[in-house]
Amino acid sequence: MSTATAQAAAESITPAPYAKIRFGMRAKMLTAFAVAFSIIFGILTYLVIQFVTDQAQTKLVTQLRDTAVGGASTLDATALKTLLVKHPVYDPKNPYPQDDPLYVAANQQLQNIRSVVPNASPYTYALNPTTGKLEWMTSYSALKPDPPFTNSFRGPVSGVVNAETYRYLEAGLKTPTDQPSYTDANGSWISTYVPIKATDGSTVGGLAVDYPLSYVDEVRAAAIRNIVPILVIAYLLLTGLVLLVSTWLTRPLKRLTAATRRIAAGDYDVDLSNVIATRIPDEMGVLAASFAVMVDKVRIREKDLTQQVKRLTVEIDSKKREQSVSEITDSDFFSALTAKAGNMRRRMRELDEADGSAAVAPSPVV
Repeated sequence: MSTATAQAAAESITPAPYAKIRFGMRAKMLTAFAVAFSIIFGILTYLVIQFVTDQAQTKLVTQLRDTAVGGASTLDATALKTLLVKHPVYDPKNPYPQDDPLYVAANQQLQNIRSVVPNASPYTYALNPTTGKLEWMTSYSALKPDPPFTNSFRGPVSGVVNAETYRYLEAGLKTPTDQPSYTDANGSWISTYVPIKATDGSTVGGLAVDYPLSYVDEVRAAAIRNIVPILVIAYLLLTGLVLLVSTWLTRPLKRLTAATRRIAAGDYDVDLSNVIATRIPDEMGVLAASFAVMVDKVRIREKDLTQQVKRLTVEIDSKKREQSVSEITDSDFFSALTAKAGNMRRRMRELDEADGSAAVAPSPVV
């Protein structure tokens, strides 16, 4: 293995930089639950207010029907029939014939109905057999007329109401009829129309009772004032509970995340016992235990790999030295240098031998 390969193997165990968490798991959970709670509580608020309003309106319609039916039974049908005979046509000079005791008595009977239901607006009408058109008769406010709210006696109904209301008024001459909420020039109303029957069973006219929808609006406003604060408090309490639960659930994850950062930095002596040990075993504990096993295996593997790299480095250095020596000894220069060194050693030996021979030779005789 070459040196470059060894370095690559060593660098392969270096951990990559850890990406910074910009939006934590707890924040995600809290945001998700907050959005879900907002939608749920918004729908719940609407449904509750709508339910209360519908119940109030249903109750109001029932009470209005009872008021109209009961009020019709208190009216003097014979006196009303006589009043119609005495005043067969509309008199623009006397639209409110208060000089007629029958007219005054009929209006007072309607005032009695209003005294029982203060916000109700009772009035009577009849079908003109000659023209086949509906005409106004009496009203609770006719004794103190306030035109155009109070309709004139024997005035045409079609000149005041729209076609839809006119049909309801016609139906009310035959059977009790409820008109759903509607709006006219005088406000928003619900109305009930019931026939006024004579003792012989014939229909003299009809009793109409209008009731303003301001009562329903008041009920809706009261529901909003009372219900919305309760729902808001419940929303805040649930959001706080989610915050606590998300903090409790994500705390082991934060510990495990911190441990992984240390491991990624090369510190394999990380204690994961505080993550593994939980009162209620769950997937996080299993993950931490598996992660601890993985860290141990990585530690052993890195240790073995480091030793292998060191051993390979020593072997590479030894082979490199041998190669360098071989390159030197096999060169021509080294061969020439070796030959010269041999010649020099040989000459040195020859000189040493020559000097020795000269030392033992006898001196010449003088």
